[in-house]
Amino acid sequence: MSLIKEFYSKSENKDFRLDPGGVLSFDEMSKRINKKGALNRVELLSIVRWKPSKKIGSVKKNTAAEVDKITRYVISELKGIKYDELKLRVLMALQGVGLGVASSILALNNPKMYGILDTSTWTSLYFLHREGILKNYGLDGELSRKVEDQELKDEYWLPYLTIIRKIGKNERLNSHQVARALYTYCKKLHQEGKVKKI
Repeated sequence: MSLIKEFYSKSENKDFRLDPGGVLSFDEMSKRINKKGALNRVELLSIVRWKPSKKIGSVKKNTAAEVDKITRYVISELKGIKYDELKLRVLMALQGVGLGVASSILALNNPKMYGILDTSTWTSLYFLHREGILKNYGLDGELSRKVEDQELKDEYWLPYLTIIRKIGKNERLNSHQVARALYTYCKKLHQEGKVKKI
């Protein structure tokens, strides 16, 4: 079993707590927002808490109409169109929505194509690259140089997608599953004292 598959098998799916509305698993939330074609304010706030983001106060400033209009554009109107950067940027137009929350929404919208990008998943890529484990996935020089940068930047969204899609194709996992494996690997690095926080 490969390292990625090993850590995917160890990963846990954290539930979303909707207030009001109960608790939804990742798959249930994904089906819900895809059926409606948008997020409402309660769902957006549950994603922000699930992440979790320190910008919850800013996110609360978004009106119900703004949340519906922006998420509907990305989830419904751009459905099936591969505008990966545009989708991320449009979601980040919502107040308080950064890279982690925007990529979470995209992963919920299409887990096959998108995985959550945050400091944990990026840190895992850095360590896997440093240990030579990513060489099996055919990353070219430009991608390798970006992964060597430990500081996560918004501009790494497209390179990140390229990497996790390559890994997913080789491992027969979708992009969200690869991201979950990376997050779980970062938890191991944290337990071993190799990273300070996740």
